[in-house]
Amino acid sequence: MKEKETLKIGLSTFFLILAIIVIIIMAFFIFKLYNENSIVKNDVTQLNNEIRNLKENTIGNLQSSTHNISNSNDLTNTTMNTLKDSTSTKNNNNIKLKMGTYTVNEIQSDENGVSNEECGVEIKENNEFKIYMGWGTWHSGKYEITDNSLICKSTLLEWESGDYGQKNTNVIFTFKIINNNKLELTNIDINDTNNEKLIYEDGLTIGMTYSIK
Repeated sequence: MKEKETLKIGLSTFFLILAIIVIIIMAFFIFKLYNENSIVKNDVTQLNNEIRNLKENTIGNLQSSTHNISNSNDLTNTTMNTLKDSTSTKNNNNIKLKMGTYTVNEIQSDENGVSNEECGVEIKENNEFKIYMGWGTWHSGKYEITDNSLICKSTLLEWESGDYGQKNTNVIFTFKIINNNKLELTNIDINDTNNEKLIYEDGLTIGMTYSIK
């Protein structure tokens, strides 16, 4: 009997010790799992913080870039508007001429009694002109207006006194624009090697004025 009781006590002690060991092992693993879980949570929290910071920095950089682009566009538009206004102002400084025929104001006659009354400048559409020199003779070509000056570049000389005739030429007539219906002849530049007379001085004298009557 005593041997059986001793055996029972020994087994009970063994299982008790085994149970304690198992409990200790389980507690260790539970504690380790808890620590690992805490570490994972901390890592996840840190990762979320980094992602949030990255998103905020990216959005901030994009907003800054958009703001800079907007400012650049505003500056470009302002510059373009300034240039446009400047160009517009410059163009507006040029007096716009009326279309029509400007006849000579200083009517004169030469020693033969020939009058320069029919001499003048005809301003036409599409920047075309005719400069009448009397005696049924005229220059024609294209004109431009620069710094309140009318510049007529003649490329053709025509005449109809007697038989009709024409010749290519290179003459530049420059008129000062006094107002929108009055001109003053300031220069005649003849770039032609032909000795034939290209202008009549009595009708196109430097300093003469022409206006629409």
